[in-house]
Amino acid sequence: MLCLAVASPALANQAPALPNLVTQSPAQQESFLAAQAVMKHDYATAVQMYNQIIAANPNNIDAYISRGIVKREMKDDAGSITDGQAVLRLTEPGLQQNPNDALLYHQRGMGFRLVRDFGQATDNIQRAIQLSGGANPAWQNDLNALKLEQHIYQ
Repeated sequence: MLCLAVASPALANQAPALPNLVTQSPAQQESFLAAQAVMKHDYATAVQMYNQIIAANPNNIDAYISRGIVKREMKDDAGSITDGQAVLRLTEPGLQQNPNDALLYHQRGMGFRLVRDFGQATDNIQRAIQLSGGANPAWQNDLNALKLEQHIYQ
């Protein structure tokens, strides 16, 4: 997920494996190219690409999360918070329909992270980890990064 690429400067120097762009959807191609722009610290290009992804699908929760993280890196706190609010708005109906959806809890936790509600972010990411049985190690990394971030902003 993008949040690790942005949060860890060490990852910025690692080139991701090139996917087969021929078999990917246009949205997947755009997401991959946006992530590449982030790794190159070309945040303005990444935001433009995420804007296009969101324009094509305004319900793309991951695009809002990724764009919010990039905006935070660009010191656009208001933009990051606005994207976090969009994530919270988009995840709520899904969690009402399926209260055991680990992915939605993780996404909602990332939304709370963007709006800097670290208690809710922690609770939601921990719930995602619990529901998934720890199947996604990146979520534990997000939780660890969240703890560090909490110390910075509070």
